Formats: sequence, structure tokens, C-alpha cells
Amino acid sequence: MSNNREFAEFQIDVPWGHISGKWWGPKVFNSVLCSKGVAYYRYWDGLIHIRRIVQHFNWKKITILGHSMGAGIGFLYASCYPDDVEALISLDAAGPRIDPPSTHAQSTHDYVEKFLKYEKLNENNMPSYTYNEMIDLVEDAYAGSMTREACKIMMKRGMRRNPQNPNLYHFTRDVRLKVSNIGLPSIDVVLEFAKKVKCRYLNVKAVPGGKSAEKEKIYNEIMEVLRESSRDFRCVEVEGAHHVHLNNASLVAPHVMAFLAL
Repeated sequence: MSNNREFAEFQIDVPWGHISGKWWGPKVFNSVLCSKGVAYYRYWDGLIHIRRIVQHFNWKKITILGHSMGAGIGFLYASCYPDDVEALISLDAAGPRIDPPSTHAQSTHDYVEKFLKYEKLNENNMPSYTYNEMIDLVEDAYAGSMTREACKIMMKRGMRRNPQNPNLYHFTRDVRLKVSNIGLPSIDVVLEFAKKVKCRYLNVKAVPGGKSAEKEKIYNEIMEVLRESSRDFRCVEVEGAHHVHLNNASLVAPHVMAFLAL
């Protein structure tokens, strides 16, 4: 990976519009795909997005690096295309999000109602805020997991000015993404996917990270299967919250760079 901070924006045409991305460093070396991959069916659509990107660039063997949801999507891709993935690097996630089965019916009801509500929003009735209000909202939403400075960096692409009032801002994301947890897999399905991951694997886990006891148990179950299925399994712990890679990249980057150098 290049230490050069210069990057180029790029777009890939897809049936509904385009996928935007940033490319760091030269294009002549094996590339590392860091895909945000958000979509309405969060993990499954993200899996399709990665496949589109791989086919667009005609990559034969890829390395995927992802945090949280991105790590979950990378996990699915490495499971479904085990011969096409050289390595998978997961930051503070073991696989896709898993909710208790007893909550699925009610949460699906809630997601459908919110989805229909949100899709009616447009620039004329979309909530808008001052710059500081936007940063406050993001910082509060992450409940201490992300520093205010990290929020400001992320929101450089995460907000845009309201065309009706340049002193106010909108979020750039599609608000319907807030209800994209519909169709989540169960633990037994995720464990079967984990058995198919054959590539080299690095997991960087934030400690304490803020996981509940139930989520910690699920995390460990998935990791134990990956330990057996992966041809080179590595797991390291770093001190920090779920967004430690943003708040203190110097704790995470050396582990990633050492793994990639092998």
C-alpha cells in the first residue's frame, strides 16, 4: 500500500446510477478493496456491489479490508468466492450483524413503515441543520465511539449544502439506508458461511469496543470457525472503541501493514 495521500475519484456505472470511490496510489500493483458497500439490503446488496467492482476492474485475486458493515460484506464475499480472495482484513467485526430471531417480525414491521416514510422525503422536506448541529448529531449518534474530529473528517463527504439555504446542510446518504437491516441472516447461516472462508484472515478487534455479552459470544463463535477454515488466521486486539481505526489509526495500521507485507 502506498503512503501517498493523493487519490483520484472514480465512478463505476451500474443499472441504477453509479458507485463512487477513491483510488490511492498506482494501479499497476495488486489492489486492496475497501468497500463501504451500503445498500437497502445492507449485506446482500453490498455483496453484489463488490462483485460489480471486481468485474469492472477485471481483478482476478483481491484483498478486502473493511470495518464493521464493510467487514461483514467482505466476509460474505470471501465465503461466496473463496478462490477469488487472497486475504480478508476485518476491523472490529467477525461477520454480518445478527439479531435475535425473536425480534425479526417486529423489526421487519418497523423497517417497512420507516422505509415507506423515508422514501417520500426530498430536498424540499429533508431535515437540514447548521454545520455544528450536523457534527453534534453524528457525534451523539456514535455515543462516544467516534471523536468529534473524526466526525468532521467523515462528514466532508457525508453532508452537502441545502440548495434552498446555503447556511444549512443535508446528509448526503439516502435516508432509507437507516432501515437497511431487513433480511439479516441467523447465526447458523453465518457459521456455515464462515466454513467457506479459505483466504488469509486478519481480525483487528477493539477492546473493550462496546459489545454486549451476547454480541461478544456471537463474535467468538464466528472467529472459532474462521480459525479452522482460514489458511492463515490472525487476530489482534487494540485498545479503543468500535471506531478506533478513525480515532487512533496508529494503533490499527501497523497490524494491517504487517499482515499485507507477508
